[in-house]
Amino acid sequence: MFSPAQEQDTPQPYTTEDLLQELNQDAQQLTKDGSNRSFWKGEINNQTGVFPKDFVHEHNIKRHYETKHKNKYDGILGSSRTEKIAKLRQEIGGLTRIFSKKRQENEAAVSASYRVAHILSREVKPFSDGECVKKCLLAVVEELCPEKKNAFEAVSLSRTTIARRVEDMGKHLQSKLRDKAARFEMFSIAADESTDSSDTAQLLVFIRGTNSDFKLTEELAAMRGMHGNTIGEDLFKEVSAVIEGLALPWEKLVGVTTDGARSMVGCHSGLASRLLEKSSSLMEPSLCGFIALFTNKISVARC
Repeated sequence: MFSPAQEQDTPQPYTTEDLLQELNQDAQQLTKDGSNRSFWKGEINNQTGVFPKDFVHEHNIKRHYETKHKNKYDGILGSSRTEKIAKLRQEIGGLTRIFSKKRQENEAAVSASYRVAHILSREVKPFSDGECVKKCLLAVVEELCPEKKNAFEAVSLSRTTIARRVEDMGKHLQSKLRDKAARFEMFSIAADESTDSSDTAQLLVFIRGTNSDFKLTEELAAMRGMHGNTIGEDLFKEVSAVIEGLALPWEKLVGVTTDGARSMVGCHSGLASRLLEKSSSLMEPSLCGFIALFTNKISVARC
């Protein structure tokens, strides 16, 4: 028999509560030390604290098994258990491949829709032509590979879908231009205002900038429809909106190119005059290398 002193020295069993308490203490210490390990805060087995996410994941799986499947599978032992596990893995692998294939088909259909929208916009075709394109595709598929008709039918080419795709591509291009503009050391702009076939004034704003590595970027920054007056003040507001939309600082604007119209180069209220007031680093218009516009094409001047 053990003496009372020996009984007091006997180690107590290591319980789940002890493990959770120890994990909680370690997690809190790691959090204080700035560890990159992921943690979860919550309650496990009536123990509230901060626990490593990998442990929480394992605990959740164990709890799910014990509450849902323990009675069904605990009786399977030895080689039978190994075979059952292998069979279950094979079944889940088959389901994973089915879901993966379906996801790839959906992604391919969306990608095809974007590519058709890009072609239609590049060729300046109406968005409603997408529906005609789909009819043509289905007619070809029915003759050449009818077994793939369902895949082609999944490609959405309706007028609203094409319009949405073009908007998405435009936002993506604008985002890329904004990222490039954030690295500009200096930039210049070129502006031209003309009227389209619907008698609406359209202002084109081109931008040219260079970064610290002297890499040039030339892009159409915006095309803005103008309803009403197109005087210098209106043009200045639109150009200002374009520059501020790209988060470009005014002090980095070093050059302006226009077509020489009065609303562009007027000495009091023209676009160039207003930009001179706004940007301290902008050179006088007479010192800029202004160039002419030919056949409605515009190039950025080099100052």
